[in-house]
Amino acid sequence: MKTIGILGGMGPEASAYAYLEIIRFCQTEYGARKDSDFPSIVLYNLPAPDVVESNFNKFEVLDSLDFGISVLKRAGADFSFIACNSMDSFIPKLREKMDLLSLVEETVKEAKNKGFKTLGLLATETTIFSGRYQEYTKKFGMEILLPDRQDQITIAIRGILTGEKQVPNSILSDVLRNLESKGADAAILGCTDLPLAINQSESNLPLLDSVGITSRAAVKKYYE
Repeated sequence: MKTIGILGGMGPEASAYAYLEIIRFCQTEYGARKDSDFPSIVLYNLPAPDVVESNFNKFEVLDSLDFGISVLKRAGADFSFIACNSMDSFIPKLREKMDLLSLVEETVKEAKNKGFKTLGLLATETTIFSGRYQEYTKKFGMEILLPDRQDQITIAIRGILTGEKQVPNSILSDVLRNLESKGADAAILGCTDLPLAINQSESNLPLLDSVGITSRAAVKKYYE
């Protein structure tokens, strides 16, 4: 029996959301009804260094992720994903130690499959500066649009991490309207905390939920 690993804690509530997305997808797409129908899953909540903004020690973060991967491997995970877009730039190095899905890669593939061309990106400063989304969308002939006020996205993410939802929802709604006016035909929720504060019913733009997409990809990989 295979085991799905989730390296979480970045943030903790988003990691729980990833777990629930796996469970819901098993119910809706694979007809899971009994306990024995659901995948074997290991979720490790790693208290990693903060990476919302880009002024962090990369070696310290990589050491922390290395430790998290080793915990998942010892617990029996066959493959995993990190429930954090800001950590995606470390994926190539970490793949030397474990089979890892990438939130960026899975989300961009989903955007391509849906035929989107111009994507707004709501993400941390770290994710934007890493260029991972820009790099992968360019391969498929897609364009990335960034919000006018990145500081507002940071405020929203910080709020969600404290359990606040109302103010982040208002900020994100304004950002999505701005991206739509700039010509985006969809928006990537490129921080795993964002789906906790806004959902598709509150947006005219189609939303690409990076953690939801990757959680579903993990289920498909499990059942291969």
